[in-house]
Amino acid sequence: MFQGVWQTVIQNEESIINEHESLAKSLKQLGEEMNSLYLLHKSDSDDLNKKLEKAIKSNATSQKEFDKLSSDLEVLKKEISQLEMSISKVSRSDGTTETNMKNVKRLQHCKEEKKNLEEKHMTSSETHFHLLNQNQKIIAKCIQDFLKKEIDHIQL
Repeated sequence: MFQGVWQTVIQNEESIINEHESLAKSLKQLGEEMNSLYLLHKSDSDDLNKKLEKAIKSNATSQKEFDKLSSDLEVLKKEISQLEMSISKVSRSDGTTETNMKNVKRLQHCKEEKKNLEEKHMTSSETHFHLLNQNQKIIAKCIQDFLKKEIDHIQL
């Protein structure tokens, strides 16, 4: 009689040990999966951060170029204005007048340069705003992807 009871106890103990081992394996697998998900999530976050940094740097570079062109254009406009004011007729001793040709030539050159700079400025402006728009979309997509992954991660 005791032998049957002992045998049942031993079987129950073996069953409990097997269950514990199975649970331990399952926990170990779950831990490995969680670690794998964490590494994947970290990798995704790193990729998103790199895209964001690239977009931000691109915006800053474009803004610097745009600002430099704007500044150059303003300097040129001031020079043109000064040249226009300095052009005057010079009276000669024989009673005729002549225009200060040096300033006239410089003014013509400055006006051509101004036209070129205005074209570059317009192109830069269009490029800059296109780039800003494009980078805003990249940033929005990165944030959206990040939030989606965060939600997916939380739901796991």
